Amino acid sequence: MQSPTKERYLKLLRRQEELLREYREILASDEDDHGFLDLTLFPMGRERTIVIERTCALANEPEKYMEMLSLPGQRASGLREIRDFTSEAESLIIVDPYIFSGQTAQADEITRDFKKSIRAAGKYIKRVHFVYDQSPSNTTNAVKKSIKQMLKDESINVTESQSDVLHDRVWISDRKSAIVVGTSLNGIGGRLAFILPLPRADLSALLDYLDDQGLSRA
Repeated sequence: MQSPTKERYLKLLRRQEELLREYREILASDEDDHGFLDLTLFPMGRERTIVIERTCALANEPEKYMEMLSLPGQRASGLREIRDFTSEAESLIIVDPYIFSGQTAQADEITRDFKKSIRAAGKYIKRVHFVYDQSPSNTTNAVKKSIKQMLKDESINVTESQSDVLHDRVWISDRKSAIVVGTSLNGIGGRLAFILPLPRADLSALLDYLDDQGLSRA
């Protein structure tokens, strides 16, 4: 027998699916004479509707949905989400002020996790560009040196840009898709954090900003 909390949660999921279906029906049929909708009339326009087609560890539940939450103590599953995202990426732009943070004594461990996350030993990845905050409080030299040496050993081209105005962590694959990661790589599994797909419109705006500021090279 399901708990009242789970029953309520599943009921909300079903209601969300019903609302999404209604939005899609409206978007498909209620076009004006110009062939497009005034999306300001709808709280979820085309660019804000995210459809996730793959299943996850919770696929056997009565309601299928994707686990996009990295929980404390579940570092492996959080890293797997990133690894799945980068599976066939040739070029990565990693926007993360704290990508090179962490304790000096853990530099090798952080580097191993990063290597697995981008599949550095695979056949696809060729370039990685970092956008990060180089201030001493946010960057550990030992971690930075270890990660960059690993990439060099794997014959992966490395470039970097520094900025202290970017806060959120975003991983961009081949300038075509992106995920927002709620914490830096070494923080996954430490605190609750989401790993979410970035809508295309937001990705386009972010790339425009990075290009305009001279922060993107990959």
